[in-house]
Amino acid sequence: MIILAILTIFFIFAQANSNPSVYINEIPVIPPFKVGFGGVWDPRVSSTYFVDHYSNNCYRYSWIEDRMYKATVETNFTISFLFPSREAVNQFLVGAGNTIILVEWDGASETAKLVKVVCEVEANTGNIMNHAVASQFGELIFGTFAPKLCGANVTQGVYQLERNKNQSVVKTLFTDVKVTSGVAIDEKLSVLYHLDGCLQELTAYDRNVITGDLSNKRVVIKFNFPSYTLMVGLIIDSDGHLYTGLYGGSALVWINTKSRTYRLIETPTPFVGDPGFSGRDNNKLTVATGTATPYFSTGQLNMTIDTPLAGSVLRINGLGTRSSGTRLPAT
Repeated sequence: MIILAILTIFFIFAQANSNPSVYINEIPVIPPFKVGFGGVWDPRVSSTYFVDHYSNNCYRYSWIEDRMYKATVETNFTISFLFPSREAVNQFLVGAGNTIILVEWDGASETAKLVKVVCEVEANTGNIMNHAVASQFGELIFGTFAPKLCGANVTQGVYQLERNKNQSVVKTLFTDVKVTSGVAIDEKLSVLYHLDGCLQELTAYDRNVITGDLSNKRVVIKFNFPSYTLMVGLIIDSDGHLYTGLYGGSALVWINTKSRTYRLIETPTPFVGDPGFSGRDNNKLTVATGTATPYFSTGQLNMTIDTPLAGSVLRINGLGTRSSGTRLPAT
């Protein structure tokens, strides 16, 4: 258990396109994340969950206690995401290697115990789970990446995990991506967004709410960020705007899907990862950061930094935005 003292750091930015000013609170993580993923809010326990990618450590930040709890997941694989179960507050679906496992954790103990392997995809490839999103009916949509990241000469898949007659079933949605940097669902429009950080491409699909089937693929935005950066994570607010971290680029990216434009919200640390919404009113925007960056053409950790903010959780204030609420997967 790590007791935190909130360090408030005021960071004002202004751009020609009249972005609002924001200030940033730091939620320290000790020791800092190597590559922070997550930001999954569970209103039942007023907590937000994170993982340290390239490790098997998971975290729970209690907003009531102002404390970060850390546990080691019983797996030999690196973990990529952790979602609380919609049926039980002490059970979680965790992306571990190329599998999704079910673990039990009371949110305070130092070990999250393995219950079972739920599913496996892309066997014998070395591919790793990357990002996921839960739907309003409890399906979990997730994707993978190859160990060599953008340097791999193969494509990966995006899948849907669902419950059918008390059994877990995996359905392949599509298989033409380099990396699933993020997935998000616009429930108002029944649209699934997919972000491929290697191709620097945001695509959209019409989604059948009942079956989860996708159709009408189209490219929303083709980005042109420097090759030493990678977009990480994807969330949507109640107005349909998207957010992703620009890892290596010292910025959170705000995306307007209607006008197909985007702008950068600068951050005081370069390795900016997953954003997420938390809080009773779904208006606390957090960003997990890192201290290490993969060399994106090989997947090897390339550089580490030791600064006060790196590897912490940043809370972005002043944007006046919120999400439509938390969706958790069925187990």
